[in-house]
Amino acid sequence: FEILREIGHYELKVDNEDYDVVKYFIDKEYELIEDVPLPDSGRIHLIYARYFKFKGDLKRTKLHTDKALEKLSTVAVNQHYVNAVLLKAELLMEDEAIDEAIDILEETVYLLTKFDELNISDIKLRFALVKCYIIFKQYYTAHRLIEDIHEISSRLSITYKKEELKKFEMLLLLKLERYKDVLELADSGETDIDIMRAYSLWQLDRVKEADQLLKAIPEPDKEFPSIPQIGSLYEELTGRLGGL
Repeated sequence: FEILREIGHYELKVDNEDYDVVKYFIDKEYELIEDVPLPDSGRIHLIYARYFKFKGDLKRTKLHTDKALEKLSTVAVNQHYVNAVLLKAELLMEDEAIDEAIDILEETVYLLTKFDELNISDIKLRFALVKCYIIFKQYYTAHRLIEDIHEISSRLSITYKKEELKKFEMLLLLKLERYKDVLELADSGETDIDIMRAYSLWQLDRVKEADQLLKAIPEPDKEFPSIPQIGSLYEELTGRLGGL
């Protein structure tokens, strides 16, 4: 019971990105105690994995992520297993193993469909899949997933990464050449949104408006873009409109 209470305590710590104190938990080496049930051992390894990811220790992050998945898979799909899957998919995407990331995410979505009740996990998994399908340029599939997210969010009366989701939706609408729909969502002065707004204006032959907007937009961060392809959109716009 004492170990279980500590597991819950340190899960909250990593949820709140309070990583410094997690070292004290790791030093206790609870994962070596044989009497700890497998699902709880999996939660311990997941705490370790999230800590080492924060520390930039990729080798130990992967090691503990795989151990967490192995032990958490011994029971029905729950939030802890989903969190481990999301971390595994993130690591696979960083390794450019997009196929494998999609496989594990799709499999977990399928497992969740066996339960009647929707929860935040259904949204998180689909959100991760949206990122994968955008990389594969499967824009229609990614957009259908966003529609699913909106429907589930409405049914649960919750929001998840609202601004980031809106950016992905705008990007997908842009790729699907639904430029008027992009403009309907473009209600912010944030750099990425303004770039997509200017691009849509240009595609709709509203060139002067696009040029005026582009001149007021700062250059996006090339090293750490918030969404994929925003840099190429900006470069295309500056190339087309720069001479006006």
